[in-house]
Amino acid sequence: MFLFLQRSLLSQTLPTATSATLTLLTIAHMHLQNMKTERPWTLRRPHFSWFELMLEDESQSRYWKEHFRICKDTLLRLVNLVSPEILRKNTRLRKAIPPAKRVDIALWRLAGGGRFGEVSSHFDVGKSSCVTITKEFCRAPNRFSRRFIKLPVNHHDTTRAIALFQDECKIPQAVGAIDGTHIEIVAPKNPFDYFDRQHRYSVIMQAVFGENLMFSGHRNWLPR
Repeated sequence: MFLFLQRSLLSQTLPTATSATLTLLTIAHMHLQNMKTERPWTLRRPHFSWFELMLEDESQSRYWKEHFRICKDTLLRLVNLVSPEILRKNTRLRKAIPPAKRVDIALWRLAGGGRFGEVSSHFDVGKSSCVTITKEFCRAPNRFSRRFIKLPVNHHDTTRAIALFQDECKIPQAVGAIDGTHIEIVAPKNPFDYFDRQHRYSVIMQAVFGENLMFSGHRNWLPR
């Protein structure tokens, strides 16, 4: 800046040089002021979004199943289950997103299939954070799957499962109903084995449902 100012002064007459000097000094002053201006490294967001208001307002409980596909009590149980896996610590720069909000961000994405940009706007959280939170949440329940998704392993459990399924569906001598479905995916690097008869890329999930429509077993494989 000062080298440019010196060259301008030497190449101009006195009145013109004085005018050029004032102009350049003004530009230099504005540049220094901009450098001193504090620039936040994160986008300022409200401390309370609609999610926090819904979480604290018991009168809004009926909306939870509409938005998240599960009731509020089930959601809180899920939060308690996966909290040790998704809990993050506060830093000196900002507070961590609480586990309840992390679970709801992931469920909103999984239940509605909306774009991460829309999820970000709903929860006042950065888009990249929504992507990371959803991936972390999807991994967390898998560690507890054997605790909840399991077939009967002894005579007592089998007899009980048969009786409950017969009461529910009026079908005797069965512990559950089995069916399969294609789950569409983004084509991987080697997509040939994932191309199904409906001309899309997918994996097959076969599942067994027992009493109360609960999973009791599952298996996944390629559609080839």
